[in-house]
Amino acid sequence: MSHSLPHTATAAPLSRLEHLRLSPAKANLSNRENRPLVGAAFSRAIQITGLSIKEAAALLDVEPAQVSRWIAGTENVQIDRIYTTKLHGPFAIEIARDADACIVETTVTYHARRSGVAMEQAK
Repeated sequence: MSHSLPHTATAAPLSRLEHLRLSPAKANLSNRENRPLVGAAFSRAIQITGLSIKEAAALLDVEPAQVSRWIAGTENVQIDRIYTTKLHGPFAIEIARDADACIVETTVTYHARRSGVAMEQAK
């Protein structure tokens, strides 16, 4: 059974993105002018995964202050650290959303677990 849920994170308004030359295939994530937008996408990815700044820092093996600087846009986000974590997917989606590269739909699929105990169905 699949259910579509609305995405609750707020994306940057397109008017703020018009001056950027971001392409779907290769967004310029290291450009100083783009840092605040990249930081905002990173922040939304952290929120989507339900992590705190401290938890995200531990996952990425950096100090919480480093994560805060990435979010604030004062330093470049280290993409290679994000790539191998559960932040990768949400971050990629948020970057694509800001680049106006795609329409993002969130689908949640769940399956009831069957056990030796009979399951009652809600009426």
